[in-house]
Parts: sequence; C-alpha cells; structure tokens
Amino acid sequence: MTLRITSATTKVGLVLAVVVVGFGLGLTVALVFGETATLVVTLALSVGTSLFCARVFRGPDEPVGSARPAWQLTGGLASGVVLAVFFGLSGLSLLVPSAVHVETVTSIVAGVVYAGLGLAYLFSSWKQRSRHLSVERHVVADDGSGHARSGVTSSR
Repeated sequence: MTLRITSATTKVGLVLAVVVVGFGLGLTVALVFGETATLVVTLALSVGTSLFCARVFRGPDEPVGSARPAWQLTGGLASGVVLAVFFGLSGLSLLVPSAVHVETVTSIVAGVVYAGLGLAYLFSSWKQRSRHLSVERHVVADDGSGHARSGVTSSR
C-alpha cells in the first residue's frame, strides 16, 4: 500500500518537523563544513520535501489509491498558488541583490532553485485550473429524451 497523508494536522506537523530539523542540520553543516555544503543540504532538503509532499499529501477530495499526474504538485489550486508565491518570493529575495552586485554564488544558485520551485507550483496550479475549467465546459447533460448532449456550464 502506498503512503498517503490526508490529515491537515499531520501535514502541518510533518512540514514543521522538517523545518526544525532542517534548521538544526543547516546550522550544524554551516559551522562544520561551510557555505557551499550548507547550500547543498538546504536545497536538497527543500526540493526533497517539496517532492515528497507532492507525491504523498492528498487533498480532501482527492483519491488516495492512485498516483497524481507528475505535473500536479498540490491537491488544489489555492495551495499551489500559495506555494508558488512563497517559493517565488524566496527566489526573488535571493536574486534581487545580484542585480545590485551584492550577490554570492550560493544566493544566486538558491534563488534560481527557489524561483524554479515557484514556477513549478505556478504551472501545477495553472494546469489544475485549466483542467477544472475544461471539465466545467464539457459537462454532459441529459436533455430528457434519452440522448446525451454536451453543454456549457458556469460556476458563476
């Protein structure tokens, strides 16, 4: 049986545990091995956690038995947008100083990775929205005559 987590409390607890452990691990690696090793560990933890959560966490209306499409990183549009904004702003906050020549290689690399994660979540949300709108437009309705017809519906 494949691991799926549907409880919001468990999801939050798991992410907070990763943040706490990640902070301690990052601090330890920074003190012992330096900036480059810290970058590698931090980015691996960020990307790894994002991928783990995308494959294991499930939204309230999502089936737990089947795998999500590879492009789908969240259970819903809102969570994808929130994560896109979070990672996008994280990436920009690391990349903007490079425009005024206050950059380090590690901040540029981290900025690109976080901006990439933000774009991945944005793409996932965009694709989910497109898919949702497509389903709304192509609802099959029964017109009472026993023949099915397709119609355009709107949720507005």
